[in-house]
Amino acid sequence: MLIHDKIKKVGVVLPIYDQKPEYVYECIYSMKLQDYNNFELVIVIDGANKSTKQALFNALRKFPKPFKILERSTNKGIAYSLNEGFSCLSNCDYLT
Repeated sequence: MLIHDKIKKVGVVLPIYDQKPEYVYECIYSMKLQDYNNFELVIVIDGANKSTKQALFNALRKFPKPFKILERSTNKGIAYSLNEGFSCLSNCDYLT
């Protein structure tokens, strides 16, 4: 078994609604700074306002890792968003 085969994959779902833009930016930036790189990021934009989405896209321009974005125009709540995001993750050992 190779050492790479032992590294666990982490799936991260980030639901976005109407958070303060600086919190959104800080969250994405903290993901960028992680030493652990074997993760998959799914961002669910759940009817977020324009300033929240702008902060998200500004942060993602500097995010070098692959990610998926799911976007809907109306808010369906955090539970729906998390479930939708988790359903998009593949082969992850841990979900958060």
